[in-house]
Amino acid sequence: MIKAVTFDLWNTLMENKDFTEPRINSLKRDLEVESLFFTDSELLRAYNSASDHYRREWEQNHSHLNVERRVEHILKELRIPFTADLIRSVIDSFMNAYVVDPPALKGGVEETLEALNGEYRMGIISDTGVTPGSIICEHLEGHELLHYFTSTVFSDEVGYCKPDPKVFEKALNELKVRSEEAIHVGDLLRTDVAGAKGIGMKAVWVSDTGDYPHGEYSPDFVIKRLPELLDVIEKM
Repeated sequence: MIKAVTFDLWNTLMENKDFTEPRINSLKRDLEVESLFFTDSELLRAYNSASDHYRREWEQNHSHLNVERRVEHILKELRIPFTADLIRSVIDSFMNAYVVDPPALKGGVEETLEALNGEYRMGIISDTGVTPGSIICEHLEGHELLHYFTSTVFSDEVGYCKPDPKVFEKALNELKVRSEEAIHVGDLLRTDVAGAKGIGMKAVWVSDTGDYPHGEYSPDFVIKRLPELLDVIEKM
């Protein structure tokens, strides 16, 4: 019997949004304050190098590379003798890009959560990049959605990324359910589906096409839009 539902964030509850351009612009401004001048292409190359490093840590070790280390990587690529104040300034600017122009919710999120509320315990299990879980929670609170979730597990807070079992286990412990009593909903096969199935949870794959995947990652159910989850759970 399913007692709890956990959700991925990006491209499941929220639209996936690229903040590269505003962060490059803010980085350029922060450096110019220090009389350090670089072309957009130089800044983008350093930014992408840090992103690639983060991605390798995520894929190979399931570890979260915090934003301070990412910024340090960027500044080292630019061969800048950085200070703690400069690092803090860049971090604040990077985070502000989300606050100024946050991503939209995916269609049907409010109605789905409201329908599940009271019947199931709910949680979020999300990998984060530059934007920390604390800011994401503030955004959800602004949409009056945060109260639906008993558990929120973000990679920047626990130090691990999906599909590492630790992040799923933390959510299950906070939701006070066994793995077989929970279902996870997400859009990435390698992290959401593999991670959930790896510890005995059911897995729902959110796919824009609705096609069932072929390969090593096999979800229990496939949906195109989040409201379809209600029919899936009802049939279980």
